[in-house]
Amino acid sequence: SPPPPSPPPPSSPPPSSLSASPPLPSTQNVCAALVLPAVSLSATSASLHGYYPLVSNTDSLAELYPSPRSSSIVVKALLLPAGGLISSDGLGGVGKLPMKSYSQGSRGAASHAILVQTPHVRTNMATLALLVQCYDAFGHSDVSSANIEISASLDDASDQTVTAYQLRGPSTAAWTRRYYVTIPLGWFTAASEEGSMATISASLVSGGVQTADFLVYGTPSWFANSISPASIAAFMTSDVAGNTPAQTMRLADTFYLQLYANTGGAQMSTFEVKIVEDTSVCQVLPVSGAPSSTYTGPVQGEMSGTYSTEALNRVQNPIDTTAYFT
Repeated sequence: SPPPPSPPPPSSPPPSSLSASPPLPSTQNVCAALVLPAVSLSATSASLHGYYPLVSNTDSLAELYPSPRSSSIVVKALLLPAGGLISSDGLGGVGKLPMKSYSQGSRGAASHAILVQTPHVRTNMATLALLVQCYDAFGHSDVSSANIEISASLDDASDQTVTAYQLRGPSTAAWTRRYYVTIPLGWFTAASEEGSMATISASLVSGGVQTADFLVYGTPSWFANSISPASIAAFMTSDVAGNTPAQTMRLADTFYLQLYANTGGAQMSTFEVKIVEDTSVCQVLPVSGAPSSTYTGPVQGEMSGTYSTEALNRVQNPIDTTAYFT
C-alpha cells in the first residue's frame, strides 16, 4: 500500500505587537575642561618697606632689606578678571580671596650703651645713677625686651646690685632706662677722702657687657676730728641729726650748720654765737616765708634745750644797718 502522507509544516508564529530595536553603538559623555585664571599677588604699602614683587614670579615677594620697625604691608590674592570676588583676611572662603596683613613690631635688644650720670659720689650725694640705652639688631632704640644685669664694685667694699630703674624720654618715646641705687655707708668708709675709683658693669643677656668708672669720695677727715682747745667748731651736714657730712653742694641744696663748743672745762651760764653769712652764697631759712637778704626774725634750727632761754634769730646790725647776723 502507499505510505501515509507527511504532516504539514509548522506555521510561523504570529507577529509580535512590539519589535526589538537594533542595538545602538555605546558612547561616553565628556565635560569640557575648566579654565581657571592665574592667581597672582598684589601688595600694597606706602613703599613696601623693603619688599617688592618679583618680575619673574608675581606669586612671591623679594626682600630688599629688613623691615624697619612699625612698617606694614598688605598682600592680597589677585584674579583677573576680578568678577565678583572680594578679599578677606585669612584663607578667604566662598566668594572670597585670601588677604594677609603684616606689621613689624619692636624687636628684642641686641646691644646697649651706658653713661654714668653721677661720676662723683659723696656722702651727701650718695645716689649712683646710670643711663642705659638699648638697641635692636638694626639700631632702633625702641626694643620689645631687654634683660640687663648691673652691679657696682669698689675695692674693700661689698658689690652693689642695681635693679631699680625709671624710663626717660618724651612721652611717646621713653626708651632710655635710668638705673639708680643708694651707695651704702660702708663704701665711704672704704674709699679715700681724695676719691677711689669704682666700676659699674652692665650686662645684656646675649648682648655683651659694658663697663664704666666713677669716683667715690670717702668720709672727710675733718668730720671725725675732735675739738682740743677751747673753741667753737662748725660742720656742714646734709641731715639735721648731723650724721652725714656735706662735702660739696649744688645750687639750691639745703644743708645744716652743726655747731660744737669746747669750753675747756669751764661752766657757762650764758653765751652768744654770732653767724654772718654771705647772702650771695647761702642764706638762712626763716621759720616761715621765703629767705631774703634783709630778713629779720626767727630762723629754722634746733637747740639743745639745756639752757632756760635759747633763741635763733636773725637781726640787723645796730651799728652798720647794711649788715645782718644770726
